[in-house]
Amino acid sequence: MSPLFLPPKQSRDFKNLIRQRLFLVKMRTSLKNRLHVLLDRIHIPKPPVTDMFGKRGMGYLRGLSLEGIDGEILRENLELLEQLNYTAPH
Repeated sequence: MSPLFLPPKQSRDFKNLIRQRLFLVKMRTSLKNRLHVLLDRIHIPKPPVTDMFGKRGMGYLRGLSLEGIDGEILRENLELLEQLNYTAPH
């Protein structure tokens, strides 16, 4: 039986860091997709900007005044997205 190979701690730590970043990027993408779906579902026009999730686009989204559960979903998703943008660089 051959000996078990265990990568150095530095390599394992680096791989774990990469896995975490991939997880955060996927989560951020999922939130952006959910926001697109929300706007499409309730027929809200997309902001007249190149990047809906850039500075001006986020200002537009934050300025929307949606009633009920749609407003709550919008606020929660924007809050999470802002946290992920801070955590997971582009």
